[in-house]
Amino acid sequence: MALFTMKISSCVAVVVLSMAHSSAQLVEGKKTAARLFGAHRELRGDCENLDAFLFEGIEDQTCDDYVAEKPNKRCQKKQPGTGKKVKFYCPATCKSQCKKTDSPTASPTVRGDCENLDAFRFKDDETKTCDFVAGKTKICKKKQPGTGGKKVKFFCPASCKSECESTDSPTSSPTVTRGACTNLDSFQFEDDATKTCDSYVAEKPKKRCQKVQPGPNNKKLKFFCPATCKSKCKKTDSPTVSPTAAPTATPTASPTGDPTSNPTTSPSVSSYPSLAPSDSPSDSAYPSPGPSDISFANAIPAARAIGI
Repeated sequence: MALFTMKISSCVAVVVLSMAHSSAQLVEGKKTAARLFGAHRELRGDCENLDAFLFEGIEDQTCDDYVAEKPNKRCQKKQPGTGKKVKFYCPATCKSQCKKTDSPTASPTVRGDCENLDAFRFKDDETKTCDFVAGKTKICKKKQPGTGGKKVKFFCPASCKSECESTDSPTSSPTVTRGACTNLDSFQFEDDATKTCDSYVAEKPKKRCQKVQPGPNNKKLKFFCPATCKSKCKKTDSPTVSPTAAPTATPTASPTGDPTSNPTTSPSVSSYPSLAPSDSPSDSAYPSPGPSDISFANAIPAARAIGI
């Protein structure tokens, strides 16, 4: 009986030791899983997604793709085997306080509302900068991997957003205001110094005003050269500030339609005698030295000879 009791005790001890060992292994396994999934916060920044995270171990269910697609719903799900919610592994995607910077960094970068991020590269492709995406609406709406679901237009507002196209170029300081009919003096088509508004565009305005100036905003040349391109800007050569000070140098092309209201002060000179004597004698301070040679009778044939 005593021997039987000892055997039972030995079996119980073995079972207890085995269970304890299994528990220790389970705890260690959980710790390992926690480390693998970034449970130790000191291994990552507070706003840094865990690159290795895969929801339920599925390959394409990452923070940037799966979670960022429906963050309000998916951030609250729990990752099986860890007891932690998805937002723990994807803070840059899930937490509002992590969405104020361009990328999860220790300090936020400061940009203007319409200023492109110079360092931006779409999907880390060196050739795909903000200038590359300009005018490409589909790319502007795509998400940049590794940024918590931020779209390309967030990094390239001057290239993607219509409200940022009111200035000649996206700058941190406002550009000098031009009049609606004032050409941009610094304009050069395709950066060619010979292709200005007054030379290149004015030579063939109908065709060239519709061309697009290469750059982030894809604006037509008529935007830079309104005085050359727009009909409403061509109504006057240029308005004078004040009227001219002197009359024109040349006389009018035709005589006035009405006679003068007063006679001239001196008699007109004629090469031929009048057809009839005047009603009253002419005023003269001195008498003529002799009678005139042409009488009234002789004046008529003379007049007929000249066609009067």
